Amino acid sequence: MSDIENILPPLLADDGTPHLLCGENASLEPLRSYKSKQVKISEATNATKQDDDKEHEKILSHLQSASVSLTLPSQSFSNMKGQIFVTTKRLLFVGEAASSDFSMNAYCISLHALMSEP
Repeated sequence: MSDIENILPPLLADDGTPHLLCGENASLEPLRSYKSKQVKISEATNATKQDDDKEHEKILSHLQSASVSLTLPSQSFSNMKGQIFVTTKRLLFVGEAASSDFSMNAYCISLHALMSEP
């Protein structure tokens, strides 16, 4: 387990429903001061494949500098600077202020492939 995985906030019960926590409810304060070397996705992916404990959360990527926009009924911001952490179970955004933090579990994430051709 890496040093960053030791300071991730606890996971909510995995009941199959989406969880999106904003602001101080996301409990991301320990990550605010985290500075590290770049995490190599291939190393994290290999470690995840070898790990038999499916409950253990692994870090896949850490972007030390990012600009994020979010629009929700309860919170919105545009071009907020901060850090992004991608784990095997969720995506975490740690903004410059705790009020802009958010955490979403994998049930909230939908990916699409984009192409330049129609």
